[in-house]
Amino acid sequence: MAACAADIPRQQQSSCFRSDRRLSLDLLIDACTAFIDSGGGAPDVLATAYFNRGVAYRADGRDDQALQDYDKAIELNPKFAKALINRGNLYQNRQSYDRAIQDYDEAIRLDPNDATAFYNRGNAYRAKDDRGQAIMEYGNAIRLNPNFTDALNNRGILYVAEGDPDRAIQDYDAALRLNGTFADAFDNRGFAYSVKGDFDRAIQDFDQAIRLNPDDAIAFDNRGFAHASKGDWDRAIEDYNQAVWHNPNLVDAFKNRGSAYSSKGDLDRAILDFDEAIRLDPNDAAIFNSRGIVHDNKGQPDLAIRDYNEAIRLNPDDPEAFVNRCWTRAVVGQQLEMALADCGESLRLNPNNAVSFSSRCFVFLRMDRLDSATADCDSALRINPRDAYALFVRGIARLRRGDASNGNADIAVARSIAPDIQVEFGGYGIEIP
Repeated sequence: MAACAADIPRQQQSSCFRSDRRLSLDLLIDACTAFIDSGGGAPDVLATAYFNRGVAYRADGRDDQALQDYDKAIELNPKFAKALINRGNLYQNRQSYDRAIQDYDEAIRLDPNDATAFYNRGNAYRAKDDRGQAIMEYGNAIRLNPNFTDALNNRGILYVAEGDPDRAIQDYDAALRLNGTFADAFDNRGFAYSVKGDFDRAIQDFDQAIRLNPDDAIAFDNRGFAHASKGDWDRAIEDYNQAVWHNPNLVDAFKNRGSAYSSKGDLDRAILDFDEAIRLDPNDAAIFNSRGIVHDNKGQPDLAIRDYNEAIRLNPDDPEAFVNRCWTRAVVGQQLEMALADCGESLRLNPNNAVSFSSRCFVFLRMDRLDSATADCDSALRINPRDAYALFVRGIARLRRGDASNGNADIAVARSIAPDIQVEFGGYGIEIP
């Protein structure tokens, strides 16, 4: 229970202004409250008391009281830059990013050499997805404080998001030279190496991140992805297991483990993981698309189409879900006009997608529109000359048109790329004439 002002001697009230970490939050709050209630002190001194009590309230998880105290501190001393920064942090924590930026703007106007204010403003712009401005803010923070490892780390994250992993790695290298035990920087540098396709170096960094922080679920998930990218599904699954054990709510770990199980052919376990990922995040279109692919591979086209429908509803700009639904309709040989529309939409969204052309090629074959089938297969093969599906379907179309020489040649090349392709299309009811 907090004490009354009268119960706290003036000497103890002075504890409000001492940097004594041994002082409990309750005692600090009581001391500041006693000083404030005493009515003494100049406005700037009283502002400091409100500020210090606000810091204690924030540390105690009482954000509403902290915000009120920061408001009062700024009212009493409009040039109180630290109070502006702390209030900005509170606004940012409440996702009121514009109000946070206003406070950081004023703090920087008052003290243009405060690296922390630039860093915090960078975080606010990053939260608003204004990556260019956030990078500038982090750059200013680093200019003022070249040893600001958090700013280096965060700027690196944004460089990766902007498609520049090399500059990101430079920032992570600098952060790690300053702090060789910075686990997040190892994790993020590993991710940057993964983006570059250098999975061995990525795994080395993830190993270090996990050694420094064995409970980091994201590092396990990232290392699992690197193993999966090398085709090492078992090691990937081991890491995803660790990730979900450390964080049972990590959607990406379930999603990635589902993909790994799918790649191993363990389709039932893949669906279980995608089910859990959807339970955790029912608005992620990519998970529905991935589960639809597994249903396709299990020979469950109705369930697959239902998942593609949901993926498209959630993200109508995703060409992959449209082409997958197109392919499924072609496989079952139903709703072919709708299949054409799906492939057409996929190509509108991504005009250079070989899979969309080869899928529509198959639809045209189903409709016995052989010239159109051949033209789409040609388009697919201009983009990807080793598209076995386009080669096989074009071969069938040519054979049906009486062009045995070129038809058989296409089918032979398709078999050399995908030895089981004839069996697969036989399952769809497509036989070599």
